[in-house]
Amino acid sequence: MLKRVDASIFIFIPGIEWYGKPAVNAPAGWMATARVHALDLGGHSRGHRSMLEFIKTNRSRLFLGLTSGILLTLAYPKTDQGWLAWISLVPLLLAIRQADPRGAFATGFWMGLVHYIGLMYWTVHTMHVYGHLPLFQCVPLLILLAAYLALYPGAFCLVLVRLCPRPWHLLIAAPAVWIALEMIRARLFTGFPWELMGYTQYKALWIIQIADLAGVYGLSALVVTVNDPQGLV
Repeated sequence: MLKRVDASIFIFIPGIEWYGKPAVNAPAGWMATARVHALDLGGHSRGHRSMLEFIKTNRSRLFLGLTSGILLTLAYPKTDQGWLAWISLVPLLLAIRQADPRGAFATGFWMGLVHYIGLMYWTVHTMHVYGHLPLFQCVPLLILLAAYLALYPGAFCLVLVRLCPRPWHLLIAAPAVWIALEMIRARLFTGFPWELMGYTQYKALWIIQIADLAGVYGLSALVVTVNDPQGLV
């Protein structure tokens, strides 16, 4: 059954007047065909337009998410700029301050996608050399893995927007939510405990001593807690 077509989308087919009657010399069957094509193309057009509008209205927010993703990636090996982890979430927290739940999740997901593609790029080589997969399969698998892992930063931002009506609530909620999601990620679907936030500090011997008591999750919570006040400024 055909659904009503958005009349604001214009598609011109020879011999057919859009959303009207067939031209004088047009076969009767063309109108139904035109409407079917209009429905298909109209749906894609609406989705494409909606995505473009979202990007346009949230470009500054997405830019801040991109910045956080890059900063956090640089905190890990090979670049080993662990000090960047202490400020890596500041752009992200600034981006979601006035965001609705949808915008917050999208910003966190975008940040995570950028971060994990930059961090897990080496899996393409590993799958190609040791798994004997062609490159055209390895790259989509990397993107799929990054998209799954990006759900966690997305969920982090979504939960913060839901739970933190006042900025100072972040001081408690942000580290708690972050380490809870790290624990879930390390166990769900057989677990993926790689690249936790606390690992960025493996060279800071005087800091990682707390791992004796709190483990890597305690280090993650400490790094996120330091990011919080900067994101509130």
